[in-house]
Amino acid sequence: MKKNALVLTIVVILLLTGFLLYRQFMVNNEPEPQVQIKNEANGGSQITVEEILEIQKKAVEETQQNESVDSSENVPSIEEIMEQQKKASSEAVSSEP
Repeated sequence: MKKNALVLTIVVILLLTGFLLYRQFMVNNEPEPQVQIKNEANGGSQITVEEILEIQKKAVEETQQNESVDSSENVPSIEEIMEQQKKASSEAVSSEP
């Protein structure tokens, strides 16, 4: 009787392990669905997720380039800002009655 219970327990454990492994690998091996989005701007043609990611990547790169150009133009240095603040504070002090 103990031998039958042991064999039955081992069979149940093996079946459960097999089922869990099957589920794990079948879920991970499913191909990713190609998401299609209708884009009305280009005549209703369909665009894939990869194309959307490429467009976003290009937009981020362009934004970073524009920000680097903007940040280098017409930005006063810290010394200039300090001088302006000193002038403003001295003018405010001298204009007080």
